[in-house]
Amino acid sequence: MVSKAEPVAESPVQQMAALTRTEAAAQAPKPSPPLARAKPSPVASAEFAPEITVLQTSWHPTPSKRAARVKIAGGGAAQQLREGEDVGALRVVKIEPSAVVFTFQGRELRRAVGK
Repeated sequence: MVSKAEPVAESPVQQMAALTRTEAAAQAPKPSPPLARAKPSPVASAEFAPEITVLQTSWHPTPSKRAARVKIAGGGAAQQLREGEDVGALRVVKIEPSAVVFTFQGRELRRAVGK
């Protein structure tokens, strides 16, 4: 004859642990709603833009007197550019004392001197 084992009563520590798990589950924070997708940055990502190195800028309070020496990968020698000039799909929007701002495919690119 097989005897049935009597159920073993949980110890007070086991009862407290079970209660704590239940309370923790009830008090757990509810998942947040999915985040909205971030809007694309107006600054074009480096992976799609041509490689541009700004070698030097010459800034002047008069925009027409500003100039920058720029090297574009695959474009040969460095070029002297002024605000408003185009080089392929790039347009020089603004020359700053230590950087040049371009537009490329409708997006803005800012390149610091030496980078």
